[in-house]
Amino acid sequence: MLVGESQVSSPHGGREAGPVVYVLGTGFLIGANVEAEVRVRGDIGNVAIGLIAGRAGVYRSDLPRRDGDVRSITTAAIDPSGFRRPGTAGALGGQIGAANGCYVSGDFIQHNYHWRDVLTHVKGAHTLKFGYEGWYGDDVEPFQGPWSQPKFSFNNLLTLAQDSPAVENGIYYNPATGIEQLWSWDAASRTFGLFAEDTWKAKKNLTVTLGLRYDDSGNPWSKSASTVFGNFYLGSGTTEQQQVASGSAKATHNALLQSVDNLFSPRIGIAWDPTGKGEWVVRGGFGIYNNWLTQANVQEEFRGSPPGEVAPTFFAGGTASAQAPIFVLGNSNKPPFGFTYPTFGPGTGPTPQSGGGLDAQGGIVGAGFAIGAINPHR
Repeated sequence: MLVGESQVSSPHGGREAGPVVYVLGTGFLIGANVEAEVRVRGDIGNVAIGLIAGRAGVYRSDLPRRDGDVRSITTAAIDPSGFRRPGTAGALGGQIGAANGCYVSGDFIQHNYHWRDVLTHVKGAHTLKFGYEGWYGDDVEPFQGPWSQPKFSFNNLLTLAQDSPAVENGIYYNPATGIEQLWSWDAASRTFGLFAEDTWKAKKNLTVTLGLRYDDSGNPWSKSASTVFGNFYLGSGTTEQQQVASGSAKATHNALLQSVDNLFSPRIGIAWDPTGKGEWVVRGGFGIYNNWLTQANVQEEFRGSPPGEVAPTFFAGGTASAQAPIFVLGNSNKPPFGFTYPTFGPGTGPTPQSGGGLDAQGGIVGAGFAIGAINPHR
């Protein structure tokens, strides 16, 4: 009833390809009436996802290239719109990746480790079980490549020919400096549970099982400087509007102010043989089950939120606090590929050092970025 494995959330809801899984287990007798069981499970999922020359593919970056795989990324992804194919009524849309490819590989990597230890002791009509269950997992996404290739939109073919984009985006920036910064995500979490169970043979035809389980469903944390948990915290005020207006965005090491560690699950079950002949059995029970945190949803809400890295959009002509799009070729196959990126922030000028800036409330001066906040109190 209690010693079965709990439902453990993987650190992200993405796809896995070819995970490596191992399970180690053993059971041994400590005494005439005492048995111990230990089991450890681990799996490593690693998937590299890319779009090569307009074709979706899954590949390992350390394996030889297949015919047709081109991994040069010195050209940007462009999206011309507002013109038609000859003989058609619909406008031509969608990104056009130049011959060198339109998306560079990125890795989703997750490690999951699950261990469990159960001690069983038989004493008279009672079978007692005590156990511990733990889990550790991480969410590692080195996506420096995909988020270093600029994406441009053009109003028509003429502006494309003139190298005059209407919009540039798809790049992550450090909001404090207004300069492009390589993006990657590295977060982790752990959970654990304790349980005790008594299976009591109350009568020849009646068995009663009592149990209690305690769980700590974790509190994800950041493992790298680029993984910033930028949450929004309400400020002072008597109304919600005042609290939002005086609130601030700030980074914390953990996603929540404290772990969700008060999950108690009492349970009881009975099995009754009305005839005592083993021909019929009536079973019933009652239990409380707690819904754990989904580790991915808790920490991935912070992506793109200041004071962590943000993904701005630059418009033709520029604004008072941001430069105009810069449409140039890169000169390297290594992120950030040698592109020249525009900058943003108060005082934005011809040199990158003049951009950026966060105000006292953690917002970006002159810009309005959304914040993917969660309730830090759970």
